[in-house]
Amino acid sequence: MNREEILKLCASNPEAIIDYIESLEPKFDIDFDFDPPKRPDCSLDLYEPARDQEICGYVYNDRRIADPWEAYADGYLAAVKKLIEIAKRNEFTEDTFGYPIFYLFYHYLELRLKRIIRCGEFFITPTHQKQDLSTSHNIVSLWEKCKIILKEIEGWKEYADLSEDTKKDYETIDHFIKEVARDTTSQAFRYPDNFKKQKPFLVDDKEQQFLNVTNLSYVVDWLSYRLDGISMAVAVQLSFYGDYY
Repeated sequence: MNREEILKLCASNPEAIIDYIESLEPKFDIDFDFDPPKRPDCSLDLYEPARDQEICGYVYNDRRIADPWEAYADGYLAAVKKLIEIAKRNEFTEDTFGYPIFYLFYHYLELRLKRIIRCGEFFITPTHQKQDLSTSHNIVSLWEKCKIILKEIEGWKEYADLSEDTKKDYETIDHFIKEVARDTTSQAFRYPDNFKKQKPFLVDDKEQQFLNVTNLSYVVDWLSYRLDGISMAVAVQLSFYGDYY
């Protein structure tokens, strides 16, 4: 049986494939537990309230939350941390969990940085052009825009103006944002190939590219702690100005 025949058989009759595999090793007593999932009824509504509200996500549009950008960033971060916990417990049966975890963290960073910009653009001078957040996915450039805002709020121009500890924090943020942004748009964690260059994103000339989820977990914890704090500080500063004016 050639490859095309196997693929055709897989699509039309999965039970027959199991019979075929069993026939390859007749001397072994192979017990396949083949229990396909039940076909869902088309009446299922994916956006209705769940009976068990603990397994129902929410998109609020009734002003119960002050900033939906905050909610989205928090949601992606929570998903990243939970998936990392599952990976550390070796509960994944395949070793292909790395790129969705890295992608979700990239998207968290994009949302968090855009939230800082949305709140902080009030503080920058008109000479700085406002960034179109709907089209920019480059977290390196988004972070550079955030630093323009932070310079205005905190009153510094260069890292040399900062304390040694604060300077080290900024340098560490710079480093890991660039590390996560391997292609600046997160495409590397969404697709196996670069459509423009017609070659794989992550592996280049290597046979494998390791995505170290354990090391990522340290970065997720620290970087989210720092950026969430910056975001909150900018939002509080904006609220003070709003009350004043």
